[in-house]
Amino acid sequence: MTEFFTHFFISNISISFALLLLIFVRFMFRKQLTCNGRYNTIYIVLFLLVIPFIPVNNSFIFQAIGFIRSLFNRSTSAANTVTPVPINTSPSSNGNWMNDFAISVNSTSTIYPKLLFIIWLAGVYIFSIRLIVSGISLYKLKKSAVPITDDTVILNIYSECLELCNVRRYKPKLYSSSALSGAVIVGVFRPVIYIPRQINDCISDYTITDLRHILLHELQHFKRRDNAVNMFICIFCILYWFNPVVIYTLHTARHDREKACDNDVLQCLGQNYAAKYGQTILRAAASRFSSSSSLSFKSKSRKKLLKTRLQLIVDFKPVTNREKRKCIYAFSIIILLMTVCAPLSVYALDDTQYKDFAPMNLESLDLSSYFSDYNGCFALYDKGNDKWYIYNQDKALCRTSPDSTYKIYDAVMALEHGIITSDNSFMRWDGSTYPFDAWNTDQTLRSAMTGSVNWYFDNLDAAMDHTDVKNFLGLIEYGNQNINSAQNCYWLESSLTISPVEQVELLCHLKNNDWKLSKTNVDTVIESMFIANSDGKSLYGKTGTGRVDDININGWFVGFITSNDNDYFFATNISLSENDNQFLSADGLSASKISLSILRDLGIYAYEYQSE
Repeated sequence: MTEFFTHFFISNISISFALLLLIFVRFMFRKQLTCNGRYNTIYIVLFLLVIPFIPVNNSFIFQAIGFIRSLFNRSTSAANTVTPVPINTSPSSNGNWMNDFAISVNSTSTIYPKLLFIIWLAGVYIFSIRLIVSGISLYKLKKSAVPITDDTVILNIYSECLELCNVRRYKPKLYSSSALSGAVIVGVFRPVIYIPRQINDCISDYTITDLRHILLHELQHFKRRDNAVNMFICIFCILYWFNPVVIYTLHTARHDREKACDNDVLQCLGQNYAAKYGQTILRAAASRFSSSSSLSFKSKSRKKLLKTRLQLIVDFKPVTNREKRKCIYAFSIIILLMTVCAPLSVYALDDTQYKDFAPMNLESLDLSSYFSDYNGCFALYDKGNDKWYIYNQDKALCRTSPDSTYKIYDAVMALEHGIITSDNSFMRWDGSTYPFDAWNTDQTLRSAMTGSVNWYFDNLDAAMDHTDVKNFLGLIEYGNQNINSAQNCYWLESSLTISPVEQVELLCHLKNNDWKLSKTNVDTVIESMFIANSDGKSLYGKTGTGRVDDININGWFVGFITSNDNDYFFATNISLSENDNQFLSADGLSASKISLSILRDLGIYAYEYQSE
């Protein structure tokens, strides 16, 4: 649930900006928007507020884009099943194999997200109690109310109001209650109008004109389905209780609702009745029976609203067709701006997914039999045919820590900044004792890449300026580009994350040198990734393992195969779920075995295996 709250909190930032934009646009179009037009923007607000709760994953968007593109492309995207062939358990132990050494890091979960989540829940609980209390009051009102069936004066007035409002299908029933001091309409699906029982006893206090105005006002709420809208407003006031922009916007919507109803009543009655309708509002505000009525005002906010409503009533003029057209145009522009900009801004703030992937040529593979023990994915790009093959696209687009696969680009940065060179990448071991023998010796780029030697790449990082690293990651567009971790190894189960699809794209750019880097430096890094040759094809790759609290939770194998006629780029990622076997290990070696099995069965590359 804390993950949801993090997403919810991030979405609130974007929603707040979107609502501020809406407030600004409403102000700019204040002369073009009618009272109803201003109030109808509440539907845009409700749409924005529901976005964080919509369980739509990003791949749905990508699939939609891919479907549109497929209309202009004849490539198939049906899922093909690949069945694994039994293999020996370990790859050849030649010196070129990528040793999968990883040091465990401690989980760094902080109490602050959980604390904020608890505070948010407490606020939801408190405001929910207020809503429940209101519900109990309405229940008591229902129990105390009696239908008005024999008061011909009130029933005749009500019939006239129904006719004026053109209410013909379902007609809200009319009840009276001694628990009320003002008229109110209650209910979402089958609303009922309640009026004070005192009206029956003393009709003179509520003149016939005033009663007609009050009933017309409540019927306008009924026609507009305001009770349903108000229900959502109440819910969102609870969920967004901590967001002042949301609360202000919803509070404004309530005021706009009353103004719109006043306008609709006067549209029914005509401009000549504006003065009398205004007097009804003033009498209701002064009446001792008005505290619960929608026409009542006690607080400063209500007094301010009363003043605004009276001013609008004084200035009322029937809406002309030209004004309606202006309102429609202005409202259309607002809808266009908000439905395009606002959801995308909420979506863009989430950097846990790779969003810029919509290939023209994509085929889904069913490789579930290879990943039976893991939550895994596989992404392959066939450069010669410009075609993607992906298993588990949701995970293939999900960003996670790159772990030691990041060392590929760490090496490129160090070479580009002259920290090491293609001719001299030697680094002397400082004598510190590490858990792996391969780390306890002097290193070159080749040996450090093969042994995945953390201290070698830590020293490369330390020799580079933080800004230079940030700029380089921006140049190559590496994942979320977040290196603001409190840990030194930002790439090791920390702030920096990348998706398998991005891994494939980056390897393709590296091999092609699309970033216009030094060719010598690029070739040096690629040579350090070399693993083996087979049947005229060369395999290059790098493993990565995320080890947290002494448990291997994240395994990578990324690389490419080159031949005379084609290049293939691939990435495999596996992870553990909460229900996984405690003896299962999601590490780079396991990911490499899965990758090579898939590549072999697809007929792309056959690696020589040996028994243990």
